[in-house]
Amino acid sequence: MNPRSLKSAVTLRPYLQSAFHDVGNLRTIVTNYGFIGQTLDFTTFGGSSLAQYPRKTETSFPTPSILIGALLGRDTLVSGLAEFFPLPKNTQETQGETLQVRSLIDNVFPNLAHSEQDISVVFYDTVTHPNFVAIDFVDQREHRPLGLKIEQTSYAWSLSHADDFIIFDYRITNVGVRQLSKLYLGLWLAGSVSGARITGVDDIVGRLTKPPAFAFGDCGASFNSGFDVVWSADNDGNPNSSKDEFDQFSVTSAIGLRVLRPISQFKKLSYNWWYRGPGEGHQHFGPRKVGTTSRPFRNFGFDDARPFGDRNTYYVMSSGEVDYDQLLSAIDFSSVGWLPPPDSAAKIAMGGVVGSMLSVGPFDLKPGENIPFTFAWVGGENFHTSATNVQDNWDPYNPQPYIDNLDFSELIKNATWAGWVYDNPGFDTDGDGYKGKFHTCVNDAVPVIETTFVVDENAAPSETTFAVDTVSFISVIDTTYFTGDGVPDFRAASPPPAPAMRISPSFGKLVVEWNGLESETTPDIFTNELDFEGYRVYVGLTPRRSDMALISSFDIEDYTQFVFVKRFFGKHPWIVIRKPFSKREIQIAYARGSSRYDPLFNGIDNPLIVGDSTFYFTRQDYNQSDLSDLTAIHKLFPNEPRPHTLDLGKAFTEDTWYKDPLTGKNVFYEGGELTADGKGFKFYEYALTLDNLLPSQPYFVAVTSFDFGSPGSDLGFLETSPTAVAVEALAQDRVDSTIPNGLNVIAYPNPYRVNGNYRAQGFEGRGREDFADERNRLIHFTNLPPECVISVYSLDGDLIRQIIHDKPANDPSAMHDTWDVISRNLQVVVSGIYYFVVETPSGQTQLGKIVVIM
Repeated sequence: MNPRSLKSAVTLRPYLQSAFHDVGNLRTIVTNYGFIGQTLDFTTFGGSSLAQYPRKTETSFPTPSILIGALLGRDTLVSGLAEFFPLPKNTQETQGETLQVRSLIDNVFPNLAHSEQDISVVFYDTVTHPNFVAIDFVDQREHRPLGLKIEQTSYAWSLSHADDFIIFDYRITNVGVRQLSKLYLGLWLAGSVSGARITGVDDIVGRLTKPPAFAFGDCGASFNSGFDVVWSADNDGNPNSSKDEFDQFSVTSAIGLRVLRPISQFKKLSYNWWYRGPGEGHQHFGPRKVGTTSRPFRNFGFDDARPFGDRNTYYVMSSGEVDYDQLLSAIDFSSVGWLPPPDSAAKIAMGGVVGSMLSVGPFDLKPGENIPFTFAWVGGENFHTSATNVQDNWDPYNPQPYIDNLDFSELIKNATWAGWVYDNPGFDTDGDGYKGKFHTCVNDAVPVIETTFVVDENAAPSETTFAVDTVSFISVIDTTYFTGDGVPDFRAASPPPAPAMRISPSFGKLVVEWNGLESETTPDIFTNELDFEGYRVYVGLTPRRSDMALISSFDIEDYTQFVFVKRFFGKHPWIVIRKPFSKREIQIAYARGSSRYDPLFNGIDNPLIVGDSTFYFTRQDYNQSDLSDLTAIHKLFPNEPRPHTLDLGKAFTEDTWYKDPLTGKNVFYEGGELTADGKGFKFYEYALTLDNLLPSQPYFVAVTSFDFGSPGSDLGFLETSPTAVAVEALAQDRVDSTIPNGLNVIAYPNPYRVNGNYRAQGFEGRGREDFADERNRLIHFTNLPPECVISVYSLDGDLIRQIIHDKPANDPSAMHDTWDVISRNLQVVVSGIYYFVVETPSGQTQLGKIVVIM
């Protein structure tokens, strides 16, 4: 869209939209007019707000918004909150710029989604009409746009390591005709911390830089690439004053912002905060440096604290000043160039109404060029751990004891994970060979077990062959990446891929089979190690997670080792620093190879001491590793050997060829036989039989895979979402028997009674509880061929409804379809007798009768 037509379009009423991030622990509203955490009605100037953290609490926090400042010719302009707007509705639809929601788990444009909840919006700074944009009362002029188009996409997850942050990614384009010079990108954190019991505002803000290193990987290694997080919190966590303790109404968390991109391009970073005193006559304050010859001191007017107006705001964004923390307000920093603290500094240090801004730049942006800008809005629980920290430790002239009792560890951990999700460590996204910065660690005395089988011709027939284990110890160099390659991924740690599932239905029974080659051979994206742990099978009457029951599970028999160390941040002393051990590895390494040693003997109540190390073992999962029980998950080919990659020097045959699931390259194997369809190896074939099922009810079946987590990073096991892989199936005879035996289609319930209570019996309304009763009715057709047309007629021969049934023959619900008892005119049908006709492409037909009693 050219600038002239754009200006014309935005003089019409903008089409405002909003959506809700609700999958994670941080929940908020996102709009297509630059507001995050709140909506605004530009007719009444009312609105609503939501920035909830943690979820299911009454706690809300300050919300972020972007500011963009630049020089346009000889003018200094800043566009920010309440100056961004979308196009009118018709223009939005023409341009493809309406709000879009995508999801990896809810099957909403999953091929385009990066997270469990992507929300994309587009807005501009080009609206100038005073009905929408206020006049700049400092510079005494209407809003002057920079000519920007802003494309914003936000990403949210429910996974345990990624549910405490939302990543916001911007693409900022100069849609004007003139160059924007010395452009700065800013984040404004405004609002206040609120909770069920908070009556006033006593917020504190600060900047966390070069935080303590965070453990990740084996060897107990700890490292990070360093980052800036600006944070906001209540000053005392709002304890229960009558008991001096925290309760469910306390506000013990903190919220922060971390800029993820741009980083290497930084020429200047500014961090500034402002305190607004309560009521009339109270002093407002913001740290200011004294002026210099190159940068004279500027009087902002009003209260000489927060800058208002484009020119003053840009002056601060481009200043390069990094303010000291609010908690240090009463300390005199005039010796290093700051203005002396005000008389009310002790009160300011203890909290109040505070706003803060983080700015980066400068950049030049020619017409048509764009620049990316990405940040993470991050929460951290348990920031306040002592309900009496203020009364015990607060001294505005010596705040360090109070600061030492604030716990930044969760905020640091979550901000670190936000960076890793944004740019996956050790993953070469653009294929140029660079994977990021890494740390190496030498693990000494790693046991390597070689098993040989010895034949004793003099032994009893049942004992002629026995195993001999030979153990040797080697040094292994572990490489752990702690940064990515600089190219965004927006990809959270994920479980192993779900296996390729097949369902064979028969009357009252479903046989579930799957091939786990990709699940068991795909490395973790962060550690680049195989971390497969097991499978779980779920069945439900709806695909909702709450309705799906765990039927059977399998997991490898392995054990987690907890080592006693002095943990970072003074946390729990028992940590996991390596992937799980097999039982045999533990027996050889710590029990002289005794097969009778049970690792659970050395649990937390009886830790094992070896040299300077103290540790104990627990089951990694349930260690449900028996695959011989045919009533549970079992191997289809129990005697099939595990395939191994074929040496390049050996000959190979086509029947041992397979495409590697990770690289997509052709790989050759030996020692394994391909499945009949050539899509996997028999070794990875599993099955589970579900019987005693009702043939008349659809079931949703899911086979998930899960891993053992990420040792050293506080990341628990990850499992495929059952709802994402659930398949609908009916326990009825397969469709391949339908056509050879002739059509025998059955409609049920028949007669259909409006008062038949079918919803309670599971025949209708499942997953549609919010719909009206007349839109929840279903008559089922079964024994259908995979392709046919079902026509419903009245007794007079009028066509009431036509249903096109077209499903793959191997679909476990191919024999089934439904009619919602609604006519083709979208009206509820009346009581009466109806005829249905089933016609197949081969010319077969069947006539049947349905009775409807309303």
